[in-house]
Amino acid sequence: MEIRHIASKIKIAVFITVGLLGIYAALGFYLLPTLVKSKLPALIQQQTGRKASVATVRFDPFRYS
Repeated sequence: MEIRHIASKIKIAVFITVGLLGIYAALGFYLLPTLVKSKLPALIQQQTGRKASVATVRFDPFRYS
C-alpha cells in the first residue's frame, strides 16, 4: 500500500516537472521571440530616433552559452 502511495507521489512530481519544462520551452521558443520582435523596433526608435525593423529573432531556452 505504501509503495503505491510513493509511486503516485513520484508520478505527480514527474508530471509537474514535465509541465513546467513544457511551459518554459513554449515561452522561450515562441512567446519571447514574438515579444522581442514586436517591441524592439519601437524601443530602438524611442532611444535613437531612427526607424528599425527586426527580421528574425531566435532564442533557445536550453542553450546557456
